[in-house]
Amino acid sequence: MAAITSLSFSAITQSSERKPNLQSSTRSLLSNFDAFRVRTNFAIDSVIVRASNSNLSSRFVVHCMSTGSVAPPVSETKLKFLTAYKRPIPSIYNTVLQELIVQQHLMKYKTTYRYDPVFALGFVTVYDQLMDGYPSEDDREAIFQAYINALNEDPQQYRTDAKNLEDWARTQSSDTLVGFSSREGEIEGILKDIAERAGGNGSFSYSRFFAIGLFRLLELSNATEPTVLEKIPMANIIFVDMPAGSGYSYSNTEDGWISSDSIVVTQANEFIKKFLIDHTKFLKNPLYIAGISYIGIAVPKIILEIYEGNERGDQPALNIQGYILMSPLTDKFNDFNSRLEYAYRMALISEDIHKSAIENCHGNYVKVDTLNALCANSLHRYKQCTHHINLDNILEPFCDENDSTSDCEDTFNKVVEIWANNEVVQQALDVRQGKIGKWELLNDTMHYNQGKNDTVCYAYDIFSSFSYHKQLSSKNCRALILSGDHDMTFPYVGVEQWITSLNIGIEIPWKPFYVDGQVGGYQVKYAQNDYSMTFTTVKGAGHLVPHYKPKETMAVIKTWFSPTYSSDC
Repeated sequence: MAAITSLSFSAITQSSERKPNLQSSTRSLLSNFDAFRVRTNFAIDSVIVRASNSNLSSRFVVHCMSTGSVAPPVSETKLKFLTAYKRPIPSIYNTVLQELIVQQHLMKYKTTYRYDPVFALGFVTVYDQLMDGYPSEDDREAIFQAYINALNEDPQQYRTDAKNLEDWARTQSSDTLVGFSSREGEIEGILKDIAERAGGNGSFSYSRFFAIGLFRLLELSNATEPTVLEKIPMANIIFVDMPAGSGYSYSNTEDGWISSDSIVVTQANEFIKKFLIDHTKFLKNPLYIAGISYIGIAVPKIILEIYEGNERGDQPALNIQGYILMSPLTDKFNDFNSRLEYAYRMALISEDIHKSAIENCHGNYVKVDTLNALCANSLHRYKQCTHHINLDNILEPFCDENDSTSDCEDTFNKVVEIWANNEVVQQALDVRQGKIGKWELLNDTMHYNQGKNDTVCYAYDIFSSFSYHKQLSSKNCRALILSGDHDMTFPYVGVEQWITSLNIGIEIPWKPFYVDGQVGGYQVKYAQNDYSMTFTTVKGAGHLVPHYKPKETMAVIKTWFSPTYSSDC
């Protein structure tokens, strides 16, 4: 499915200052942590800076996975947990715990895994919030002990490290927190070691628990104001919840809840201009607009209007440079139509089904002619083979959302909803209380499905953004398009088709890119005059590419922003 979510579109302004002295005391806590982003009242900023080496204090234990060891199966870890804690756990907690332990097992036994206190803080934060309403405090702690022991780790170490980091963060100001790398100390040494490994000098595996641990440190030290996040050598990132009704956004008037693709374009351009007028220090920075999934239908028009405004002499002139799209919806016929070809390439349908559909349907696999019995039969066979395939990631289990007995929310979504509805979290994000009610991952009144008609509050009035891409190809503009090769929502096949239709020459032919010595995916670069477009498929990723493959996604973006960036890809 396609979705308008709370991260509908983002504006990225690349920093115009690059500090060559990476040993400076201005390094940020967020250095080299895969651009972990912290939301202020209006912005999420990312920081990538390399920190120096430092010896770890002996009081903090670092666990490493041996590359020669044999990882136990998930079933063994789950059995150890159930054996250690034999009392029944209410299903509302047990379901999430069982899914969490599977995910953490897979993290633990990756060859790049290495325990660190920030990871521990992230897990403890998630666990304590998740189990906050558990009937018995003693049982809550006993479950924690059994859970961590099942992973062959030390639950007391988790608790101790998390507490030490929290106690340290509470004593920090914004300035001392971001300047940790210039000081000596027990916690400072740990953070320097993690930053060094995250920068490529050692074993490091990015995870959600690690990111949550970082955010907890910033939250406890009150380091969420924009001035803390300005020392940025890569990019300043602004995430915008739009239209009203997505994420934490809202309207004070009835008319304000009514929106459309075209209205989003207008509002986005108004926001960008107002933001840069209010924050003139960013005005000269190179500006990139980014979007994922459904908002791909609107982003090219947003960018085109910025270019055209500059050409008219509109003020302020914006330093627009290009755009980034991930798993984008580009055309409401072609992207859905490409699913059949994708199914054939991924061996979901046979050559016979594929051939009969081509011969009988004349290239139209979406709008079926009811009088064409041969085509209808071909598509019936195709749908029989793909009906129970998870479109967001064809390798993941299918769940029937229409079955009231099925729980189709995965652990990540459940944890995100618990986190996003937490009062402390909303206060840290400066969310205006009493305006949105319950935060939800998807707003069904706007959520788009194939062929869906307009709703009372949203009109899907842009059918295709191809013409905007075509017009942008004559501008001084750079584009990066990413697709997960296991995404059947908007398959890479359809992306390839519309890019080919732009009739732009190939500058760099299809080739692999590498992360940690392994193929992370494939890239091809197109160029003509002052325009270039890089198309990347990320190996193993589904529809939400950064969710499935965060490290590979960040490697691609770093390289695209800085072609001389030193990495394996």
